[in-house]
Amino acid sequence: SDLMWFKQTLLNDTFEVKAGLMNMSQEFGGYYAFPFENLTFTAGITGNVAGYSMFTWPVSQWGTDFQWNATKDLSFRIGLFAFNNYWISNQYYLRIDNPGGTSGAIIPFEIDWKPKLSIFGQKLPGEWVIGAFGNTNHEEVGGVAQSVIANAPGGSAFLASKFTGDWGVYGSVFQQLTAPDPSRPKTGLSAFAGTIYLDPRTSFQNFQIFTGLYYWGPWSKRPYDSVGIATGYNRLAGSVTNAERQYIAAHPGSGFGVQTNEFVEEIFYSFDIYHGANVQPDLQYIINPGGYRRATNEVVFGMQLSVPL
Repeated sequence: SDLMWFKQTLLNDTFEVKAGLMNMSQEFGGYYAFPFENLTFTAGITGNVAGYSMFTWPVSQWGTDFQWNATKDLSFRIGLFAFNNYWISNQYYLRIDNPGGTSGAIIPFEIDWKPKLSIFGQKLPGEWVIGAFGNTNHEEVGGVAQSVIANAPGGSAFLASKFTGDWGVYGSVFQQLTAPDPSRPKTGLSAFAGTIYLDPRTSFQNFQIFTGLYYWGPWSKRPYDSVGIATGYNRLAGSVTNAERQYIAAHPGSGFGVQTNEFVEEIFYSFDIYHGANVQPDLQYIINPGGYRRATNEVVFGMQLSVPL
């Protein structure tokens, strides 16, 4: 992830400057993570969906992050990161030099608001984020080339036009709603939500939205347990769907399907066994798995075990 960087604060922490080899999706588009299993709810929004431009863990990029803390609750951030697809190649694993082939820059901008809102007579914390990014990449790319059609026999004839650069907008919110135990202020119910919309010309998945609830310490006799429930929606870009429809029309016996959208529901309960060691059963219900409307809806049972070191 973040391999090597330097951070400096200025004017009594009014400004912060960070530069080096960093994980961009942790710097921008970060999301207050809860321990769900489905990636719709667990990863940073930008790195999870905008994978063409906003690389996520364990990939790092050379860049800078400048932050202005306008108030104790409100900050504005802007970044500049080198765009180079070589960062995600296996040959560049754990290297820290700058590879050849840089073809543009990714410029993200973000507003972070961390208020304490008055809810039911209590001042409760929240994290509200809105942001956008643009990629100045000058090399031509085709978003549909990321779909399975690109690898199908004759599939290249059905790829969309090529484009340079891309962009996206995103937002997320986490807000605590109750705090029943003053001695343990994080105990209680929290709500969260997030969304991202990407350039439909070049992206594979260009829209995601999700929301849910999380409760930490639901029972007085189980103060370190937690429970969460969430629902989400993922949509593939129209360029991908159209290319798949064209390909199937020309190859009716190919066995390929058309991908459109997917709905995800998930619920979990985390049992604290001993000093932070947790066992967490989890249940997911996925409608249109992989975006295929003709696919059978899936019920997925999972189990997580976490042990602090």
